[in-house]
Amino acid sequence: MISAESIIRDHFPQLEERKTLFKIVCAAARFMIREKDFQNFSEAYPHARGFDFIELVMDYFDFDVSIAEQERARIPARGRLIIVANHPIGSLDGLALLR
Repeated sequence: MISAESIIRDHFPQLEERKTLFKIVCAAARFMIREKDFQNFSEAYPHARGFDFIELVMDYFDFDVSIAEQERARIPARGRLIIVANHPIGSLDGLALLR
């Protein structure tokens, strides 16, 4: 499960010494990564798997992808491909690609 506090603790252990600042940073991180939304989704759909999981995530978070037809045509049927994505929650980018 995603945990803003764990992420902050792992990457910025020195912040724990400054308790008030640590709490503020954790609260901001919780908001930015939508921690509560991920927890609610996990509780609502504990048995979702495979492509059903992908569809549920995309619908729940109202996340969609649009690719211009000319760009879609540039995706090779075989071989390697590099995709650049900039969503702050990278897992959603991966799910969008799978979709």
